[in-house]
Amino acid sequence: MPKRFSRVVFWICFQLIISTGVSQSCLPEGIIFTTQSQIDSFPIIYPGCTYIEGFVEITGDSIDNLFGLEQIDSIGGDLSFGENEIMSALNGLEGLHKVGGGLYIYQNEKLEGLSELQNLSSVNTLFVLENDQLQDFNGLQKISTLDRLIVAYNPSLKSVLGLDSLGIVSRVFSINDNDSLENLGGISEITFVGESFNISDNAILSELACKINCDTIHGNFAIVNNPMLISINGINGITTIEGSFRIQNNHSLESISALLKLRKAGEWINDGAIISGNSSLSSLHGLDSLERCGDILIISSNAISDLSGLEKLSYIYRNIEISNNPYLTDLSALNNLSHAIGIRVKNNDSLTSLAGLDNIPGSMLQNLSIAGNERLSHCHTQTICEYLLDPFRPPWIINNSVGCNSVEEIEDSCIFTDISYSSIGDQIVLSPNPTSSYIKVENHGRAEIIQIELFNTSGNRVQCSYKSGRMEISLLPEGIYIARITTDIGIIRKKIIKL
Repeated sequence: MPKRFSRVVFWICFQLIISTGVSQSCLPEGIIFTTQSQIDSFPIIYPGCTYIEGFVEITGDSIDNLFGLEQIDSIGGDLSFGENEIMSALNGLEGLHKVGGGLYIYQNEKLEGLSELQNLSSVNTLFVLENDQLQDFNGLQKISTLDRLIVAYNPSLKSVLGLDSLGIVSRVFSINDNDSLENLGGISEITFVGESFNISDNAILSELACKINCDTIHGNFAIVNNPMLISINGINGITTIEGSFRIQNNHSLESISALLKLRKAGEWINDGAIISGNSSLSSLHGLDSLERCGDILIISSNAISDLSGLEKLSYIYRNIEISNNPYLTDLSALNNLSHAIGIRVKNNDSLTSLAGLDNIPGSMLQNLSIAGNERLSHCHTQTICEYLLDPFRPPWIINNSVGCNSVEEIEDSCIFTDISYSSIGDQIVLSPNPTSSYIKVENHGRAEIIQIELFNTSGNRVQCSYKSGRMEISLLPEGIYIARITTDIGIIRKKIIKL
């Protein structure tokens, strides 16, 4: 075969390969574009390359279009486009179908939309940060699954329209600091969130208007610092939050009723639930199914008058704090709470009683703070009185009303509460009871009895003894008396009926 004819055949075959669009890959190490000439020369240097195996980084103010990348349909690594002050659209990326890594769009002064990404159906992470003119996400309708969604500091972003198909976010869902964002109505339904869910610092966000219909948040949940947010309707299916649970500083928030299915919050040891700084929130209804909290439950700086909605709460791993609620008068909804190791009740101006904190064993508590509740006069609940029996766990009690203003004042009222310090209460026996003539004091334990005092219902001491044995009470009037028994390891109180 003549050489000239062979060259002609080779040239024809080469052109056929190009014209039939056989995919070719290139650049496994990735590529960085910083000038328009680099974009324009790409199809010349890499003819037929439709798949860039590595990352693609596009950055620089001299780039005004991406037409040189029209042949690209897939990128194996990350695609980032940022720090551009010229381009208002991503013209040239219309053929892109897949990004194996993340899509990072950041610090673009004039970028208004993402409609050129209309064929993109697969991407790992969507990171949209500091794009001054970006309006929405139209163009991303084919994306249904993300590892992370992070949308922040886009001052012109009015909606998240375009994320209609998004249903699964396997790690982080975060939308924060978008000053023009009014709602999340562009998201139809999220059915899974992995590590964290965060909606925060969106200046005019007034409603969610989307469905977060996943059963479990496998990490942290935060709706924080959204001053115009009125309701969180749309978050209707969550039953468990494994990490921290925070609803804070949403000053217009009126209702959390959307959380009606939530049963557990703050499952992890170092996490808990915080509902604070919501100055329009007048009710905790919505937490009606909540049974357990993790490290701490803080109810602070809200407009609530009672804790209705917490009637099913029975377990807090560590501490409960109720503070700075100016209209709170009643804690009785906590009557089912039976586990906590710390109680802090502070600066609740209208609170008059701690009734409701009755069923946590006082011996379980490790710390107690009751301070700055100017009308609080009733503190002698079963739990508080039991705690005060132990001299080795000094509480912080100060600046409350008369009756609750010191340990001594509360102890005086505790005289009429039948309680026992758990480690010795069963070892000291008073019998017979009821009685008409005497009481026999028997010590079956190792605690040393220091003093036995008998008080009438007016709080007056009517008899005193300094040893075990028989105590004559035949001359006392009929009625109910309280025996206060001081030992070397604690105090117990027992009720006596004189016939």
